[in-house]
Amino acid sequence: MSQTTYINCVETARILRQVLKRAFPQTKFSIRSSQYSGGASINITWTDGPTVKQVKQITDKFEGAGFDAMTDYKTSKVLFYKGQEIHFGASSIFEDRHYSKALLAEVLKEVAQHSDGEINPETIDLEALEAGRYNPILLQGHWAGKPLWTALWQVIEGQPWDSEDKGISKEATQAIPFDMLPKFIREY
Repeated sequence: MSQTTYINCVETARILRQVLKRAFPQTKFSIRSSQYSGGASINITWTDGPTVKQVKQITDKFEGAGFDAMTDYKTSKVLFYKGQEIHFGASSIFEDRHYSKALLAEVLKEVAQHSDGEINPETIDLEALEAGRYNPILLQGHWAGKPLWTALWQVIEGQPWDSEDKGISKEATQAIPFDMLPKFIREY
């Protein structure tokens, strides 16, 4: 019979901090744990650095619960390590990547190169873009109807360009979860 180890939310956050520091030594992560009557969670924030997908590949292994939407049922996750069952105390782990003005400026230039002159990076207010108050809709070409922030977000999060139409590859693009979009996009 295997031995079971329970690691509470605070200790899980401490372990995650060490693992993320080793995986991404150039990035400073803020890791906060919360415990409440329905469970516990960990919130991770950072600026620039790795994509959410890269961080999530690590953090998913530390989530103590999952959710089956078909049956509306919360499930327990168990990690097996050297014949030992390990239960992590954080039901959910939330990743929140922030973007600096320098990164936004760099990505804006890349998007502008693929926009056939529809975007002029010199006319975009980076302060407003960083604060989430800028959402022009491009009116022509392959960007038609796409908010600028969506194009930037896709590039920042590592979506490849489609070589035929110079836009974001349809195969590589997944729908962006509504709650991950900045407030100004959700209200648009």
